Amino acid sequence: MFDAMVRNTCAPTVLESGLKRNVIPSEATAQLSGRPLPGVTEEEFLKEVREIVVEGIELRKEEFRPGVEFDHRTELFDAIAAGIGKYDPEGAVVPYMVTGGTDARFLTGVDMAIYGFIPMRYEEGLNFFDLCHGHDERVSLANVRLGVQVLFDVVCRLNGVGG
Repeated sequence: MFDAMVRNTCAPTVLESGLKRNVIPSEATAQLSGRPLPGVTEEEFLKEVREIVVEGIELRKEEFRPGVEFDHRTELFDAIAAGIGKYDPEGAVVPYMVTGGTDARFLTGVDMAIYGFIPMRYEEGLNFFDLCHGHDERVSLANVRLGVQVLFDVVCRLNGVGG
């Protein structure tokens, strides 16, 4: 995962060729899934991919999804940090790059900051990254309660209620 935070990535995810085991196929196709870093243009990304694809191979782009980034110096980020601080004074809120896909990409043209928000406390014996979108995905009830409390606090702060 760290690799995709520091460089563009591209991997073959779907491979197709022959129909029978005993017949050599005349052609093969590979679908690539690429993740450009925020700020990398479509042209820059495709140039990088073309530099590593063997000459004579046809490369056709079906879609391009640019990397997404949002400024963390916002009222919302400050409200999140204050909300976390209320329930965990030693907790830290830090900007973080998500390497997976996010629906935030559909709102990049809108003037708003969008953050992934997962207020959770570390639990001994559980690796968050192993549980996230994996087999037996789960979150403890204590962390669900914490998440609801912090989110409620953030919404109140942003609307001038309590806090």
